[in-house]
Amino acid sequence: AIFSPDGQIAREGVEIDAYKVTSAKELEAPAGAAEARRRLALKYTVITPANQRATDRFAFVDAYEVDGIAYLLVASGGATKWEGGEKERCERVA
Repeated sequence: AIFSPDGQIAREGVEIDAYKVTSAKELEAPAGAAEARRRLALKYTVITPANQRATDRFAFVDAYEVDGIAYLLVASGGATKWEGGEKERCERVA
């Protein structure tokens, strides 16, 4: 669970205020990759540790299943830079 208290984002000391899945779709896998692939688009709000301000972030999550194990790749960016190139960068990474 990405946003659970035991998830990687929370373990890094980032407080998550709210989150939602904005879309989910199945994608064709590239040659040689796991066949079952799903991409989620997320929007979430974090509380910054330095000044305790709420900051919106967007992310793509690519989920794969190989031999009964789920793998999640998360690529995220700040909302203020999302339309300025961060969205495309995150899509390429995921």
